[in-house]
Amino acid sequence: SVEAMDALGCCYDFPEEGIRRDPAKAYAWYRVAAMKGHAQAQNNIAKLLAEGDGVKKNMRRAVFWYKKAADQGNGMAQFNLAEKYRWGEGVRKDLRESVKWYKKAALQGDIDAQYILGDLYGHGDGVRKDNKEAVKWLRMAAEKGDAEAQTSLGVHLFYGEGVQKNWEEALFWYRKAARQGSSNAQANIGRCYKHGHGVEKDPQKGIKWFKKAASGGNTKSCLLLAQAYEQADGVGEDLRQAACWFRKAALLGDEEGMRELGIRYHEGLGVRRSFVRAVKWYRAAAGKGDSWAQYCLGMCYRDGEGVRRNKAVARKWMQLAAANHVREARKALERLE
Repeated sequence: SVEAMDALGCCYDFPEEGIRRDPAKAYAWYRVAAMKGHAQAQNNIAKLLAEGDGVKKNMRRAVFWYKKAADQGNGMAQFNLAEKYRWGEGVRKDLRESVKWYKKAALQGDIDAQYILGDLYGHGDGVRKDNKEAVKWLRMAAEKGDAEAQTSLGVHLFYGEGVQKNWEEALFWYRKAARQGSSNAQANIGRCYKHGHGVEKDPQKGIKWFKKAASGGNTKSCLLLAQAYEQADGVGEDLRQAACWFRKAALLGDEEGMRELGIRYHEGLGVRRSFVRAVKWYRAAAGKGDSWAQYCLGMCYRDGEGVRRNKAVARKWMQLAAANHVREARKALERLE
């Protein structure tokens, strides 16, 4: 039977412990079942083709089989086909077609499809922006335990987007996501305690949550911690700690963290003053498009701080900053001329 053929393919694709996996044989059995119209086998063969696993990679052929399975109502294939249309893999990019297939998968209970639909409607990506529709799909996924959906639903509730503003319920969903390790949710809880939104104001508890989020790689929390140590907000003033948190954000690739660390080295705030290190971090942030870092880097080249004085290079960076609406850069350019 076709079910037995698909099952045999699964045995080679997902073997029991101690048995060597053989994706080529899995492909062969899936193909026999797929040719006879078995929807799950069609989805499985498409996955192997999409990944080039046991067979030569062929994204267009993968889309063909995903479509066959999706038309038969296979939820996994519907989601996979939506992804191909969304990113233009093996088929021309078509966000509307992508949304159509996400909806079909979501209505069959696919959590990822429900979350993605919520995100697409919330941003107006491929569909007309509709926060009420976004909340509907996000709530479905959130109630099934998806941490990203719980966080996003909390944000909609916090700001009253597509739903009545409710800080207490927003915090409820943030906490659910935070327990699953969501650093964004942890950071949002920190903000709630910092400002007293939905909970009694407690800057020290806010710091605790920011630290949890920062340990999970949340760069915004690193920046908020740095600011807290500089401004003695919930902690004692400590410029060295502030610089450490700016450094963590910078090392995580955050352009604001890079720029602010450059400023700390330039001014000697919480670190030993070093124009060379200031230039290093200004350059990193400027390369990511940070306009103030571009201005600071231009000034370093103008004044010969950390680099050899170079008027042409100074002008280049100042022009970039000026084009990004840094008023100080425009004034500096006038003086440079």
